[in-house]
Amino acid sequence: MMNARKSKGCREKRFKTRKYQRGAIVAAVLILQMLLIVICGTQKANYHVDEYATYILANSTRGISIEVEEGRKYCGDELFHPYFTVDRDAKFDYHTVWENQSKDVHPPLYYVFIHTVCSLFPGMFSKWFGLAVNLFFFILTGILVYNTAAKIYSDNLKALITLSIWGCMAGVVNTAVFIRMYTMAGFFVTAAVYIHLQLYKEKKAGIKFFAEVFLVTTAGGLTHYYLVVFIFFLALFYLIYFLYKKRFQEAFCYIVTYVISAITALGIFPSMLDHVFGGYRGEEAFSAIGESPKFLDIFQYVQLLAKEMTGNVFVLGVLFCIAVLLIGEKVYRRGIKNVLQRLVDLPELAMVVSSFFYCLIIMRIAPYITGRYLSPVYSLVCLVEMSVIWRIKNEIKIRQNLLNLITAVVGIIIVANTWSGGLRNLFLDSRYAITTAEENKDRDVLFVYDGTAWKANSSREELIRYKSYTFIKEENLVHYAEENALDGKVLYLLNTFDQDDLIKKIENVNENVKKAVLLYEGNYSTAYLLLTQ
Repeated sequence: MMNARKSKGCREKRFKTRKYQRGAIVAAVLILQMLLIVICGTQKANYHVDEYATYILANSTRGISIEVEEGRKYCGDELFHPYFTVDRDAKFDYHTVWENQSKDVHPPLYYVFIHTVCSLFPGMFSKWFGLAVNLFFFILTGILVYNTAAKIYSDNLKALITLSIWGCMAGVVNTAVFIRMYTMAGFFVTAAVYIHLQLYKEKKAGIKFFAEVFLVTTAGGLTHYYLVVFIFFLALFYLIYFLYKKRFQEAFCYIVTYVISAITALGIFPSMLDHVFGGYRGEEAFSAIGESPKFLDIFQYVQLLAKEMTGNVFVLGVLFCIAVLLIGEKVYRRGIKNVLQRLVDLPELAMVVSSFFYCLIIMRIAPYITGRYLSPVYSLVCLVEMSVIWRIKNEIKIRQNLLNLITAVVGIIIVANTWSGGLRNLFLDSRYAITTAEENKDRDVLFVYDGTAWKANSSREELIRYKSYTFIKEENLVHYAEENALDGKVLYLLNTFDQDDLIKKIENVNENVKKAVLLYEGNYSTAYLLLTQ
């Protein structure tokens, strides 16, 4: 009896030791991946205009858009800095966050985190404030990726390989260095899937399950409205799952949980309804749904997804074909009825269905063709990709160790392939403009704008390096050129203007300006050097 107890105690001790070892290895992998993101973050040369909007919406007590005084000469960061930073008397002022977001088109939860970090450093602006929030949710997502993979594959080594590949994919790193809410959104997507995995092993969903669904759904909806699309299809899948399993009481509780979650989210942020149904983004989305599909746009989205998560469309297509062949082979062998029964109990199916319909809807309603709108499901795409590769072992005779090695090598090749195009969110192509501004730091800038100054945010890194910058509305440019010396100045013109026409008007009314030499082009404006000859 004593020997049995001792043996049992030894087994438990070994199990705990292995568990701690696994935890240490997972932590080491996540730390290395975090260091990769930090290294990439140090190379971040510029900001997207929406990244600047993140800081404004989280911190500004002056409104949600930069206001300029026409004709005033600004120097350094005096125009932008007050909008991007937290005032010392406005630290942890979440009322301002709610007020700013009610005027914007997004829910407030991500901005709460940004404002909290920025409040720890009042009066300071840094990319690391936003990147710190992203790193936090990257780590949380990584833990969920590992645990989700471990539950699906029932193999910790496979889960570790999956985690290692996921965190090194260019699409995941590119999202992490983009100071917007998409890394955070990816966490809630992964959390929602992970929570539902327990349904496959437990005969009855308990209070814990419904509480977790409530929390993740509410928080996800308060992070980005697009997550509501994913949650809807995930919930629909599992509602069908409950009904198929004849677990009707749980199906009822499941529906009630989502209803309570929706009411809670609306209670926390009432502006949500106006954003979705009355805001300009909501109107654009509903209008897009009513239009005929734009297959070229969809194909461009597929290219973006493939580039960031497999390297190219060919690899994505190969994985898709393998998945179809595996399912087709099972149908042929076992009959469609038996296969359907097994598919219902297949965890990957929920991820495939939810991600597919999420991407399909977002491709239709998103205002721009960019990978960031698809990035919340990148963790699920990786899990499905790896699952396809792992399941090949069921079809061919191959030793497990050899299969793990082959999969790791294939994963490394895929990861390397995703990096072939670099990280677009580092904005390395803007370094020339910044360097040119440094070389012309003794010159003044005349920035011609259309009455709204938000587009100037994208040129901040250059403008703050010049001696000064002055804003003039397009309709007042000719009069300003008549009254002021412009030779030697740098002229910024919005890309929406007829630039050749404006330059000719300046040359006609200002005898000191004979030509305009192109310096560089930006996202919203182009810079010229005005010369006398």
